[in-house]
Amino acid sequence: MARQRLRQDKLGAELRLGDDDLLIAGETPCFDGKKLRVVRMRVAQDGYAEVAAQDIACLPRSFWHWSDFLPQERVEELRRLLAAAKAALGLKIDKDPNGHYRLIDCRLGGRRKVLKMLYTKGVPQHDVPAFEAAWAAVVGLFPKAPV
Repeated sequence: MARQRLRQDKLGAELRLGDDDLLIAGETPCFDGKKLRVVRMRVAQDGYAEVAAQDIACLPRSFWHWSDFLPQERVEELRRLLAAAKAALGLKIDKDPNGHYRLIDCRLGGRRKVLKMLYTKGVPQHDVPAFEAAWAAVVGLFPKAPV
């Protein structure tokens, strides 16, 4: 059985895909003028799903966590969408240290795959509907973090 892995002390770059994970997804943290928010989403192979948001560049700092179990049909649907996104993402994605990325670190066919897209002013670098569909499916699993 999966366990909670998204914790306040482990929400950044040190969070790695484990053997029992299907995916870990997130975006480049965004600063809205008041706070820098880090959001990470995780789905385990057994359907345990969790999302966490942490505001780190403001006082007081805040942390929010939500979890639930997904039906196995939803997990299989995610696997299909991730496989389609992987097949469609045969593109070279620019490396921009100041870029805004959406990233899905996932396990497909027993192997780790990283699906990534660079966004400039909210527009993806490449038009890849399969990646957008996979991202929308992952984000759609979770409630929005409180403001």
